[in-house]
Amino acid sequence: MLFSVLAGPDWRDAALIPAPLGDPKHVQLRELRIAMHTDNGIAAPDAAVRQAVVDAAAALEAGGARVESKKPDALSDVLTIDADIFRADGGAWLRRLLDLAGTTDPGAEVAASLVSEPLSSGELTAAVERLDAWRGRMLGFMKDVDAIVCPPCVLEALPHDAWVEHGVYAGFSYSFAYNMTGWPAVVVRAGTSSRGTPVGVQIIGRPFREDVVLALAGHIERELGGYRAPAI
Repeated sequence: MLFSVLAGPDWRDAALIPAPLGDPKHVQLRELRIAMHTDNGIAAPDAAVRQAVVDAAAALEAGGARVESKKPDALSDVLTIDADIFRADGGAWLRRLLDLAGTTDPGAEVAASLVSEPLSSGELTAAVERLDAWRGRMLGFMKDVDAIVCPPCVLEALPHDAWVEHGVYAGFSYSFAYNMTGWPAVVVRAGTSSRGTPVGVQIIGRPFREDVVLALAGHIERELGGYRAPAI
């Protein structure tokens, strides 16, 4: 409901692009081509997560969308590309963030990111070049696709204080891959685990097509039950 209010130039964010804002109500499912995958080839999701993606894709297909099982080939390089940029300054950006938050005792995963060796200037520019080339490869996949439906993460739900224990850095490659592209994405409930917890799916659209992403999310919510109040 707030999206149309929040969208658009604010004359403060220099990176903002005044792209036209589409209305999700005008999106026609029968005109859309959807790529879906339950496994990105990096980390295999839980069964409940895979099933939620399958159910969401089936709901979109029943609504008239054309659904095909495929994924961007460039996803195979996402861990390397991300690691280069994340560790480029040896964790200096992360230390600044911790200082601003007043955090003096970060968790194990964050602490581990503070001791990496920074890249040289030449290594950094090469890493940025690789990122730009990778984004181009990802964009090429979207030439014949309007949206992607896939897991947001490999786990139904991440237990507290279990990031390192579960080794889920690779498991979050499903979401940070699209953070790195800058494309619009949303996660919406599409199922329920055996424990009664919600299971979500991720929907990613072309650049500046938030209207498509929101329309698909709305359809999945309506068809698969959407939000359900937990038992308390």
